[in-house]
Amino acid sequence: MPIYRPGYVMAAIYEDDESGLMPLERLIYRIICALGPYKRAVRERWLYARRETIRMHKEHGINDFIVPGAGIPTAGHVHEVLSSARVLYIDKDSTIVREANKLIGENPNVCYIQGDLRRWDEIVHRCREFFGPSPKVGVVFIGSTYFIPDSDLRNFFSNLYEFAGPGSRMLVDNINAEIPKPPAHHLAWNLYRLSGNRLYARSDEEFRSILSPWRVDEVEPIFYAVPTGFTIKIKLYEELTEEEKKLPPGIVSYKAVKD
Repeated sequence: MPIYRPGYVMAAIYEDDESGLMPLERLIYRIICALGPYKRAVRERWLYARRETIRMHKEHGINDFIVPGAGIPTAGHVHEVLSSARVLYIDKDSTIVREANKLIGENPNVCYIQGDLRRWDEIVHRCREFFGPSPKVGVVFIGSTYFIPDSDLRNFFSNLYEFAGPGSRMLVDNINAEIPKPPAHHLAWNLYRLSGNRLYARSDEEFRSILSPWRVDEVEPIFYAVPTGFTIKIKLYEELTEEEKKLPPGIVSYKAVKD
């Protein structure tokens, strides 16, 4: 059994509020915040997901969304930035699901369910009940793929592709396997192991293979992890020096489509 809940720690980072954390979670939160770049990494990933979710709605007419590995629905989740959207959130942690439903309250456009992404047959009927068959959906899958082994992630993408209707789009991120790994990087990864999770970094070729049969429409960096001795500095592309632009991006976004 995990000895801390990463979903709660991430929510605390988003909201700058550690009051809901257990003692060990509070310690881990403070360690992550002390490693300043990692706090910024979490936030930049979150801000990126919000921007691209709105763009998916405006540019592609997506109004039905699935959010796997959703975590605590802190301020700025899909149902808040797109109040007219129908949103199905999924998380495997029952305590997170209970807390999430309290925060969401009575909203007929929002459904938050408990579900293990490795057991699609237990999730798909809830998706059909909420959206109907073959819906044109937007999938916002940011911050979770790197906790899922290759075979399970591949099966989830394949099953989701079969469920989704034509024109569906998916926003998904990947930890680049080629990023530099200073000592603080290993410390941060080992903190995740305390929660019972393992992190999976993948090359571009590996991740594209796992995404199939979704068609990759666009790939772009969310941020770069620039090594600075013991730790790293998180930078957006426009903040890089000319020399730093030669580095591989740290977290990469893939925008995928079902034609």
